[in-house]
Amino acid sequence: MKTIIYAIIFTLITVSAALCQDEAVKKKPNVLVSRVIVRVLDKETFKPVDAKILITSQNPDNQIAPIFEDQAYRYKIAAKDTTTFSIYAPGYEPLNASIVANDFNGTEVFYLTPKADERDRLANARDEYTKPILQDEITSILYFSQSNTDMANRSKQELELLLEFLRRNEYFKIELAGHTDNVGDEDKNMMLSVDRASVIRQYLLANSVSPNRIKSRAFGCTKPVAPNDTERNRKFNRRVEVRIAQGY
Repeated sequence: MKTIIYAIIFTLITVSAALCQDEAVKKKPNVLVSRVIVRVLDKETFKPVDAKILITSQNPDNQIAPIFEDQAYRYKIAAKDTTTFSIYAPGYEPLNASIVANDFNGTEVFYLTPKADERDRLANARDEYTKPILQDEITSILYFSQSNTDMANRSKQELELLLEFLRRNEYFKIELAGHTDNVGDEDKNMMLSVDRASVIRQYLLANSVSPNRIKSRAFGCTKPVAPNDTERNRKFNRRVEVRIAQGY
């Protein structure tokens, strides 16, 4: 009889522990993860830089390991985490930047400033400025608010860097490609993508970039880079992509 009682008690304890464990799993919050592509470019030439990136998370349990593919670094970052990037490369000034993952764009571009001796070397090698840069690749991505042509603040800073590059390197031309998310009417989205590319074009024209150096296209919502299933993903699609080339 005692054996049966002990068996029943043991069974109850085991079941109770399992239920508590299941409840603990249910209560464990889901950690949302942002997928981020990070590119490192020379601020003077917009050429890709082979850089060393150290990543420090505010949460020591969230270790971030990079994967280097197609001249870009790819990371998964906890969506509410604050991440500090420390970027180093020979011949460049080190760069430190802290960004809340919720504020990340789908593609982040960091620009390294050449040290004085490196800048002088490039200035003496003029052919470095007349070679194709990132041929047929996206150089910059400028992001916009929903349903309008208002640029994100960090994209405004990137646009200023693009302008500086075009002023220094008159040999190069650019192509602008406007895009939207899929919210709303498709025809209106197409017009909005035209307007977004036009905003960038007009800014460059107003700052003395020749119209012969700028080509614009618009795609509306037809070429998303992320699923249009959440607001965070949709914001990646509200963009103007910038390509730099020698000619069309």
